[in-house]
Amino acid sequence: MSKIKILIADDEEHIRQLVCSILDKGYQIVQARNGEEAVKESREQNFDLILMDIMMPKLDGLAACCMLKGDKQTSSTPIIMLTGVGYELNKKLSQQL
Repeated sequence: MSKIKILIADDEEHIRQLVCSILDKGYQIVQARNGEEAVKESREQNFDLILMDIMMPKLDGLAACCMLKGDKQTSSTPIIMLTGVGYELNKKLSQQL
């Protein structure tokens, strides 16, 4: 039986490593350093879940989420947005997606 595949998108390596250390035993993990990489990886592989930071370089998490939800190939993939900044504003923006 294949493991559930999760994409972790965060520009901070220590955050990616922390999440990987928690999930690596039961899940197949792929990492992306920014929103651009997250979109690219999502179009090349099928993920069961995406964990994505909101504030990232090149393409932020909200823009990447909009792109993925607007793409027929990736629109059904659940995305959990991660952030440590501006909880209420980010919550409202994320819920609109």
